Amino acid sequence: MPSFDALKVVEPLIFDFNPYEDLAGTIPEPSEAQLGKFFQDMIEVSKAAEKSMKGIDAAASPDKLMAALGKLPDGSLAGMLARMNKPYADLCSGFPSEEQIGKLPPRVRLAFFGWLSGELNPEGSGAVSRTAPSTAS
Repeated sequence: MPSFDALKVVEPLIFDFNPYEDLAGTIPEPSEAQLGKFFQDMIEVSKAAEKSMKGIDAAASPDKLMAALGKLPDGSLAGMLARMNKPYADLCSGFPSEEQIGKLPPRVRLAFFGWLSGELNPEGSGAVSRTAPSTAS
């Protein structure tokens, strides 16, 4: 018979920023209010990114895309990445903090954002519909 085991479906949010930042631990489980605010904040970050990227063809070749990104106003790309620090720190109840997240190199920071976003809906945690066997003959 199928069962639900919370510890097997949703693992603790354990992170380790070493060697880039001397920080490791477990992120507190986010509340519904934190999740709602996080998603709203990320919509705002997306809108700002879309505005900054207007006219850049994301389907272009990597070389053309990089050239177009290079033409963005100074700091636009870095600013978009920096604007993501606070929503993620708030989601983590400040552990890690916005400042600690901001100290990570960009690729590591993006990997952390991707990991944490993926953990908001862990694989295999979706509702499973099971139909009871038929007793009719």
